[in-house]
Amino acid sequence: MRMIRCAIENLQPGMVLGEPIFHDNGNIMLRKGTQLTEALIKRLQSRKDITVFLKRMPETAAPAVDILSPDEELEGTAAKGCPDTPQEGDAIEDKTPEQKTSSEEMPVRRSSDPKQERLLDLNYVEEYKSVIKELRVLFSRHGATTLNLDAINALIASSKLDQLCDGARAVTQIHNIPREERNYLLHHSLHVSILAGLMGTWLGWPTSRRRRLMFAGLLLDVGKLKIAETLLNKPGVLNNTERSILGRHSTMGCDLLKLSGLDENDEAMIGILQHHERCDGSGYPAQLKKNQITPFGHILGILDSYDAMASNRTYARRKSPFEIFDIFQRDTVGGKFAPEYSVLFVNRLSQSLIGNWVMLTNDKKGKIVYVDQSRTGAMPIVELEDGTFLDTGAQSVKVKALLTYIEAIS
Repeated sequence: MRMIRCAIENLQPGMVLGEPIFHDNGNIMLRKGTQLTEALIKRLQSRKDITVFLKRMPETAAPAVDILSPDEELEGTAAKGCPDTPQEGDAIEDKTPEQKTSSEEMPVRRSSDPKQERLLDLNYVEEYKSVIKELRVLFSRHGATTLNLDAINALIASSKLDQLCDGARAVTQIHNIPREERNYLLHHSLHVSILAGLMGTWLGWPTSRRRRLMFAGLLLDVGKLKIAETLLNKPGVLNNTERSILGRHSTMGCDLLKLSGLDENDEAMIGILQHHERCDGSGYPAQLKKNQITPFGHILGILDSYDAMASNRTYARRKSPFEIFDIFQRDTVGGKFAPEYSVLFVNRLSQSLIGNWVMLTNDKKGKIVYVDQSRTGAMPIVELEDGTFLDTGAQSVKVKALLTYIEAIS
């Protein structure tokens, strides 16, 4: 066996993958050892979400994959775009005809192992850390009475933040990157901004309005810079006075933004002020009802609630996304969230979680491989480490936690 590189357009049925093929979000699409069928080849040639991790032909830069095969099996293929370029790779055992049959997705059945998957995109992590570093300066508590809105707008418009809002990869990475509890405000603000970028895309908004929503997401909790860190980080139950102070953070944030030069009628400003309002009038600061709340206010309330519950805080441990989806469903039916936004968010985000690793309530690890949205609630089918599957919608075993990269491989 040897490994050679073959252009996608020249793949032939019977060829065997020498390396896995990844989706752009880093999840495995086809495993190493998969035998290609005509149907699989057609799908590879038509897919737009695998371009980042495809190999390239040295001469033409055409998209290509590495395949394993004995010399005689591919005799003459170099002339068709499969040049003789042996590379290091593991040989695979000869398979019987029965073993060579394959399905369209993952023909080779083997146990699942998070160490073998690209759960953490190092380029994404570096961009994320770079943005957090900028936010530390922009959100400084020391003597700041105004914010540098020009710098914040420049960050929103930069390629850095656009890259962090890159589809399903963004959802995977913000859940895989370990969160620093002591810098909760910075990470929460960035996460909400990233989710806002995704939501703007899912809604089909133009770039200018989508970026305005990202701007609002980044600044929705900026009023907390004016609240003592001892109160923000206090473990346990707050007393009435403390709750009242904390409940003023949205108005305090808007006051800070006005001093910084933001128009009080700006859609972002209004959304920041309203992100704790709820459709049934149970929110604050003005107890507005559904039709009084702007789209920005509705959306930011959903994104803020999701990321807060998905994070470890001093007074609460993180919930799994599927537990949060159940809460969203109850709150939507109960009249707190606008269904035109909450249902879209849950549907799109749950699909973006496919490929992530979870801890189940039976203390077993598994990978989400499918989310059935035809049932009430978004309940995933999980592939366990031994290669078996478990339907959390049909059994008492549920998802206890979504695992970070470190937790998944430990």
